[in-house]
Amino acid sequence: ITGGFTSNIASTFVVTGAGSTFTATSALTVATGSTINILAGGSVSSGGTLAIGNPGAGTVTVDGNASSFSGGTTTIGNGSLTFTNASTGTFGGLNLNGSNGTVSIQSGATATATSLQVVIGAALNTGTVTINGANSALTVSGAGVTTVGGSSLSMATLNVQNDGVFNSGTGNITVNATGDIAITDGRFNANGNVTVNGGSLTRDATGLFVMTSGKTLTAQGGGTASFGGFQNFNGVNVTVTGAGSAMTMTAKSLNING
Repeated sequence: ITGGFTSNIASTFVVTGAGSTFTATSALTVATGSTINILAGGSVSSGGTLAIGNPGAGTVTVDGNASSFSGGTTTIGNGSLTFTNASTGTFGGLNLNGSNGTVSIQSGATATATSLQVVIGAALNTGTVTINGANSALTVSGAGVTTVGGSSLSMATLNVQNDGVFNSGTGNITVNATGDIAITDGRFNANGNVTVNGGSLTRDATGLFVMTSGKTLTAQGGGTASFGGFQNFNGVNVTVTGAGSAMTMTAKSLNING
């Protein structure tokens, strides 16, 4: 399609099979109750922005090895984006900013974005990003930033679980007051400075939270960082400041080397 494409009525689009493609040279919008299913090696791409669930609801499902979904800055309002079974996604900024947005990456699927924002405004919105299962990963590339939550009202969650992996960019990682990063038997690779600014960061005893040497972890504004079991900070600067701010762990020792 030359130019943009918007689903103005509730519709279902299926792109299935190796070599099957749907391409818009400009913006692509999946909304008003519409669904796109990308299956068995199919591919959907946009030469411009992507919008899912604004206006109305929107759903995109990407399933199967070699199935892919890609575009520029991607906004998820009242909608869902799901990757399963070794499918892939490539985006500009990935922004959840609507009433109820979800991103799920599971069963060996992978996605890459230049930044990640999960409901960072002060509005009654909910956003959830979940990376679940072995070989499943979400990567923020380059110097991209990761921001989870806002100052009030919203509810934002980044779940990394069951051997799933989140790789941050080298830009700042910020967990604001309405944000929560939960690492449950998953791995969080923090390649930038981490600021828990009133929100929470938790890791269970089987999860991994790994920070690049020379970076800083700060809990401030009532933010909390909680680690199940032993936590090693090799060459990492750790600061806990302000009333209500805390860092806790269940192990009897903490290693801060550097």
